[in-house]
Amino acid sequence: MRKILLLIAILILGMEASAYAAALDASHNATNAFTCADCHNFGTLPGDDACLSCHVNDTGGGYSKNSAPKMLTHSSANTSTKYGTWTQLCKNCHQPHTQNQREIYGSQTYLVTGTVTTVARNVAANTTNYTYSNLNVINAAWSDPATWGRKSANRANGNERGLIMFPDTANFGLSAEIISATGTSITVQGYPGTVAVGSTFALIYGQHVSTTIISATGSHPDRFFTNTGPASFAYDESGTGTDPNPDGVCQVCHTQTQQFRADGTLAAVGSHLGNNGANCISCHKHEEGFAASCTTCHGFPPIENVLNQSSTGQRNGLVDSPAPTGSTIAGAHNKHANTLGYDCTECHYNSKGSGPTHNDGTIQAVTMGFSLFGGAVQGGAYDGQAGVDYNTTVTSPVTTVSNTGTRQCSNIYCHSTGQESGGGLLTGAGYKTPAWNGTVVCGDCHKSDGTQGTGTFMDSG
Repeated sequence: MRKILLLIAILILGMEASAYAAALDASHNATNAFTCADCHNFGTLPGDDACLSCHVNDTGGGYSKNSAPKMLTHSSANTSTKYGTWTQLCKNCHQPHTQNQREIYGSQTYLVTGTVTTVARNVAANTTNYTYSNLNVINAAWSDPATWGRKSANRANGNERGLIMFPDTANFGLSAEIISATGTSITVQGYPGTVAVGSTFALIYGQHVSTTIISATGSHPDRFFTNTGPASFAYDESGTGTDPNPDGVCQVCHTQTQQFRADGTLAAVGSHLGNNGANCISCHKHEEGFAASCTTCHGFPPIENVLNQSSTGQRNGLVDSPAPTGSTIAGAHNKHANTLGYDCTECHYNSKGSGPTHNDGTIQAVTMGFSLFGGAVQGGAYDGQAGVDYNTTVTSPVTTVSNTGTRQCSNIYCHSTGQESGGGLLTGAGYKTPAWNGTVVCGDCHKSDGTQGTGTFMDSG
């Protein structure tokens, strides 16, 4: 008898969970076959493990509830420890059950509205198509229907989540993610539910962002209606560099960053000058925990002698954003980084990623600082390309740079005989000066009589 009662209870709970999931907001609802049990295990509240177990797809396509876009949490582990050790949970920024921004701010979140003229469900494809009329574009950035199903084009192939459609603004229990759209129709994932012809629909940006972001310093109200301009990631309404109402999701928690702080200061200044209201995740990708992406500005490493936006896949070129460094050749980056496996910090010490002299908001320079073998051998010199701005980081002894155009390294252990005869320390004669855009062969650094295995081949001294 107990088994029968238990079975009945499970069936009832399953039906209730299914009904409740249908009433949740996309994309975490029945349009993607979600049920409560997908995230909640017998009443246990889910943590980040529940979110990250589904958000695993880094290929940019074929998304489903178990293969959602891969994301990393915003934490010092995924960015840097420059501001200490810290982490943000998914639930600190997201409300997974409802589109909280729409729930609280209502029609302020609408990007587009219109009138449903027909409804056609495709059971086999698990999609629903709505034709529409009376299109009303509220936010001009979303006037092109082709963007509604690919709202950020944040991945290499441009395949990204779509806007969220509420097909009947009189019934907010119905919502779905847009797959594609034209000037006359909208196709969404799944079947949101019964919608009458003549219903008013609304499109919102989505992302399940909470209206209050939680951090170590408290709760921070925010507005997130779109990806650029007002009520987006970060926007200074005054345009003065001091935002009178810092409510962007990338602003509200930041107290030490070099741009867009929570108190409204440093808004669109320095390296972010001209980026007021820009789409922050173009450079600070969620799939990388919002760490600055190296390939946004330059290749990682740059191996092609063109600006990054013109390079292969826009991932292999020289700096082109936010301002060029003046460098025109990739030189031996490929040899050092890819063939020999050296890290950026070997030659650009204290300047990789979030280092204090990397894109620090006051300069756009190529920062040099030789620190070899884990810092055991430091210093040296580099004379770079004419016209390029160089600076240095602190090494001991100091690294010196100039830009007369020889493009040569000097006094650097890697380009030396290793040691003088008898094992003594290097002197000037032991260092070689290869050109950054030249070639290095055996004999340039070590003596060689040209006959491998005999004579003085690879004889230091």
